[in-house]
Amino acid sequence: EVVRITYGAMSKVAPDKFVETATTMGSVSLMQRSGFLFDLVGWEIPSVLRAQMRSRIPKSARSKLGHSKEEDGEVGYVPDWGLIVHATRKDLVADTPQLAGR
Repeated sequence: EVVRITYGAMSKVAPDKFVETATTMGSVSLMQRSGFLFDLVGWEIPSVLRAQMRSRIPKSARSKLGHSKEEDGEVGYVPDWGLIVHATRKDLVADTPQLAGR
């Protein structure tokens, strides 16, 4: 469902406002998960904002998104965001018909 919400927000939320708000929250996992979700739904964010998000993520940071245990066919480790995704792309976009067909 969070993928559907992120997809819907693309036309309603200015990326700079999102990054500004997320930065004030100070959550590394929020930056990691948001960056991954932006990429997943095709939300084009300016490179300067992407770099700002990445600068808030320590190189050693590893957060998880999805199931608690590893399964076959899942996205796995996403080096751009230091995120381990325990879910398949198909499962992630299941509630977003616009993305499911891609």
